[in-house]
Amino acid sequence: MLLVLLCIQDVDSVLADMDRHSAEIRTMTSQYEHVKRLSLLDEETRTTGLLLFRRENRAVRWEEKTGGAIQQLDGDRYVAVFPKLKEVEIYTVDQKGKQLASIMGAPDISKTLKQDFDIALGPRQNGEIELQLKPRSEDVRKRVKEALIRISADRFLLTFVSYVEPNGDSVEIRFRQTKVNEKLPLKAFEIDLDAMAKAGFTITRH
Repeated sequence: MLLVLLCIQDVDSVLADMDRHSAEIRTMTSQYEHVKRLSLLDEETRTTGLLLFRRENRAVRWEEKTGGAIQQLDGDRYVAVFPKLKEVEIYTVDQKGKQLASIMGAPDISKTLKQDFDIALGPRQNGEIELQLKPRSEDVRKRVKEALIRISADRFLLTFVSYVEPNGDSVEIRFRQTKVNEKLPLKAFEIDLDAMAKAGFTITRH
């Protein structure tokens, strides 16, 4: 019983440190590599890009280098831009915005983790802390079977995220060269829907 209490205490202290460090982050940029593995087809897709975060306008943005796709959450709006298809999808995310932001790599994730997952500490190695996640609710279990994140032990920033979907497909995301509190103008999050419509993009609002 004492060992269990100590583990819970350790997890809580890690999450508290994440809260404390993330509260100091005004802006963040990070290079990412996203790997998706399809279990039935034994196929793997790999993309790379840039993650941007700006606290002032509650914005998280993924810019894919290979295909040019953009995913952006700003406030309660999620926008996905697919240049090759000339399509734009827009969703209102409401209360799920924080959960989506945490999945996209925003630093304020500890509250979402505590709400949605049972958390256990994994091994510490290479200056990283590992958190092993098991979904609590049926709603989360529909999308995630199990998950794992690693954070740097010095700055408590995400370095790695992986999760397995119920159908056996899996995703791994690695974050590198993370920089915090450097100048990041609002213009970096600009999505000109009018210009895209004039260029022939199909814009769908859900």
